[in-house]
Amino acid sequence: MPLVLGPRFRGDNGWKEAAMTFAPVATPDADPIDVTTASRYLLWTIAALTGSLIAWAAIATVDEVATAQGRVIPSRQLQIVSNLEGGSVKAILVRAGEHVRAGQPLLRLDNTAFTADFGKTSETVNAMTARASRLTAEVSGRAAAYPAGLPPQLVATERSLASARAADLAAQSAVESAKLDQ
Repeated sequence: MPLVLGPRFRGDNGWKEAAMTFAPVATPDADPIDVTTASRYLLWTIAALTGSLIAWAAIATVDEVATAQGRVIPSRQLQIVSNLEGGSVKAILVRAGEHVRAGQPLLRLDNTAFTADFGKTSETVNAMTARASRLTAEVSGRAAAYPAGLPPQLVATERSLASARAADLAAQSAVESAKLDQ
């Protein structure tokens, strides 16, 4: 028997009744599933599983549980390997548990930072040596003798500085002499 619904809607000239008809759809081999029965089966299955797990937990025994406090002591003496200067490890040359001989290298450090520091220190030593030669010559009043092996640009800079300071000293001496003459 068809179902007739009559909702109201507003048209151009007032309220009207609309009739819609719904007929049940017939499907040939479909068995209708009772939703309430299926949900009851699911609920009872979940309850039974939960109850059986609780019962198993109450009855079952754990074979072995051990709790203790303590510390691990190695069977052999361990050696601590440290680097006094620090740095980055480039390569590890031995494996854990491998026997090593005295003096055998264990790892290789990356020398990039050390090379840069050496270059910077070498430049500082050269600059200080050239400055010491110039200042010694200024104090003694003679021409500076720079050691061999200094970079030529550094020697030229120190010579120009020495001549500029000598000219400044001569100008100051002239001014002071002029003051004395007055």
